[in-house]
Amino acid sequence: MGLILSIIASILYGINPSFVSIVLDSGVATTDVSIICSSLICLIAFIVCKICKVDLKMSNQYIVPIIACGVCFVFTNLLLSLAYTHIPVGFATMIHFTYPSIVFLVCVFVYK
Repeated sequence: MGLILSIIASILYGINPSFVSIVLDSGVATTDVSIICSSLICLIAFIVCKICKVDLKMSNQYIVPIIACGVCFVFTNLLLSLAYTHIPVGFATMIHFTYPSIVFLVCVFVYK
């Protein structure tokens, strides 16, 4: 079952930029797309956690790092959506996913 869910998630994650591009081309603001996507992700994750009876309590030491991760995720989503309005979706997505690999390789060669 995990393999099937992973395949479905990969397919949906892969076609998401095309849908975002269509929505942006219809006139919806980039910030609106990012806020709506992030809100839906939070809502769905909360519902799944409640259905699976996951305890969402955490100690105070984790609150700041989790908020920082959330802010980084929102800004990444916002900037990627903004890139879709300036360059083709496939090119923006390719840069988005290959850039960390390029930075890693440069760091390996520069810092050994």
